[in-house]
Amino acid sequence: MARAGRNDACPCGSGRKYKKCCLPREAERTSFFAALHEEALPLLADLGRFAQQAAAQSPGVIAQNEFPFWQGPLTSRRSARLLDHLIFDFRPPMYGRRTIEAFAIERGPALGETRRSLLAAWSGAPFTLYRSRGFAGGFIRASDELGLALTQIEVMPLEQSAPIAADVPLALRALVAGPLHFSIGAALLFPERSTGDVAAALRDRHLAFVRNTRIVGLSDYLRANPRVLDEEAARERVQSRIFIPG
Repeated sequence: MARAGRNDACPCGSGRKYKKCCLPREAERTSFFAALHEEALPLLADLGRFAQQAAAQSPGVIAQNEFPFWQGPLTSRRSARLLDHLIFDFRPPMYGRRTIEAFAIERGPALGETRRSLLAAWSGAPFTLYRSRGFAGGFIRASDELGLALTQIEVMPLEQSAPIAADVPLALRALVAGPLHFSIGAALLFPERSTGDVAAALRDRHLAFVRNTRIVGLSDYLRANPRVLDEEAARERVQSRIFIPG
C-alpha cells in the first residue's frame, strides 16, 4: 500500500489532509505502538491471568456479583470492562488489597525496570469521566471533566470499533504506554446524555455519600465506588423505558 502524500486525505479517515492530521504525530505514534506491543500488552496479559486466578470465580459469577445492574449477556465489551475492574479495583478475598497491588508485591520484583514503571503508573490511573474532543486514527482526543486525571489526553481504546463523535461523555481508564495512552476494551458511553449531565449526576452521588456515610473528596469517593460510572450508564437505559398507565 502506497504511503499517503502530504496533501492527500489522511488515512485515518478524519477528512483532513495528511500533513495537517497524522503526519506530525507519526514518530510519536510509532514510539507508542512499539511500547504497547513490547512492554504494555505483555504486562497487561500477565495482570489479566493473575486477576482471574486471584478471583477464583467464573467471569459470569463475578459479573453478577460486581455488576448486578447489567441486563442481558456478558458481551465482549462487558468482558473487557470486567477485566479492567478485576485488575484495578477488585479486592480478591485471599489478598484484601486490589489485584494490581497484590501483583506488584508478588511479581513486581521479577519484572524489568520498564514494566515496574508501567505498573506503578497504572496503579493510580482512575476510571473516570472525559469529554470527547474528536476521534482520528483510532485515538480519542479527550478532556478530563472531573479534575482527576490529565487535563487533555490522547488515548486508544483497544476494542473501539466505531468512531466517537466530538463533545460526548465517555468513561475509561487511560493507561500510559510510551508517549500516549490506551485503555482496555472500548470506552463506556452514555447515550443521549450530555457530559455536564453525567458530571452533575456523579457530583450528586458524591454529595449524598458525604452526607450519609463519610466526608471524602471526589477522587476518594470514586475509588471507593469504582462502578458508579457503570451504574450511571445503566440507569439511563433503565429510565428510557417509559410506561404510561391506562
